[in-house]
This record gives sequence, C-alpha cells and structure tokens, in this order.
Amino acid sequence: MKFCLKYFLLFISLFLLLNILDAQEMDSNLEDLFFQEIPVMIASKTQESVSKAPATVSVIPSEDLQRMGALTYLDALKMLPGVEISLTRYGQYEIIIRGIKSTGTEKVLVLIDGHPVNESFFGSAMTLYDDLSVENIQQIEVIRGPGSALYGANAVTGVINIITKKTKNIKGDTVIVQAGSWNTKKSGFLFGKQMEEWDYSGYIEYFETDGFKE
Repeated sequence: MKFCLKYFLLFISLFLLLNILDAQEMDSNLEDLFFQEIPVMIASKTQESVSKAPATVSVIPSEDLQRMGALTYLDALKMLPGVEISLTRYGQYEIIIRGIKSTGTEKVLVLIDGHPVNESFFGSAMTLYDDLSVENIQQIEVIRGPGSALYGANAVTGVINIITKKTKNIKGDTVIVQAGSWNTKKSGFLFGKQMEEWDYSGYIEYFETDGFKE
C-alpha cells in the first residue's frame, strides 16, 4: 500500500510540474505576442516603441489577428489580460477593462486611426462599431487604465486605437465571405494598389443577421 501511495504522489508531482511549465510557456508566448518592439501612437500621440511608451500598452498586429482566428476587433480584445467582453440583455456588447464595468462602455474611448468614434449622446462606441472586421485592421493598440489626461472625455478606464490598413499594407485584393447562426451573413472586399504618382485603397463590407431570438 505504501509502495502504491509513493508512486501515486510521484505521478501527481510530475503532473503539477508539467502544468506549471506549460503555464510559464503560455505566459511567455503572451508576452511575446502583446509586448513586441513595434511602434505605437496611443501612449503619447507620437510614434515610439512599446517599451518606451509612458503607459501600459498592448499591441495586436494584423498577423496575430489572423493567427488567433478573430473575426472582429472585440474577438481580439478578449485575448488581452485585464480586458473582458460581455453582452447585455439588450444584445449590446460591453468592454470591461480591469474589472470596471459601465453601461454602454462610455468610459472606454475607442479611436479609429486616432479619431474618436464614441457617439456624443450616450458616449459609447458599441452602437456602430461593435462588429468592425479585422480584415482591414493593421494594428490594435490598447491602454488599460486612465487616459483622460491625454484624450479627455470617455478615456476613464482605457483607450483603444484601431489602425486601419494603408495601401502599402494591402497585398492584393481580398474577398471576404462568412456565414453563421441566426441567418447571419457577411461579405466584404478589401483592395489597394500603389502606382507611380498615386495610390488607392478601400474596404467595403455588408453584414446582416436576424439576431438571437430567445
């Protein structure tokens, strides 16, 4: 009996050790994923590397958006430590940063290419921009914490800057076709071309769903 107990305890110890090593490797991968030496604009409105930014900044580049299988920028935000995405009973998404929740996400400032998209009445960006696709996103920058000193209203719990793709970032034309539950359909077209004297790019998207019926 003592012999079996000894091997059982040895097995449990090895199992716990492997789990600890896996967790450390996962933390290392997350750190490599979200704290790379790439330029950001969100911390001081000037281009600088993540390590030199005067704020806690997480960055998700377009390559990682594709690898993680995110469909919208909210899917990508779920992967960030300290950021949660919840759904209200009225079917509206909410962004929760560091456990601070507010109705309508009016305390999180959302920027697209540095321009605020929070609407003026309720202060939320979830009314029109909760399904923004990742196909036209070059990079997502996130500050988890107050940013009102730099950005003013709405930047109470965090700031999110979505940088869209420029012509130089678009490699050929891309057609997007997706379908899902509740008669959900989405199609889009991303295009761009550089020429000698000028260049052009654009993104067109159509989205339709019946929504959850329960």
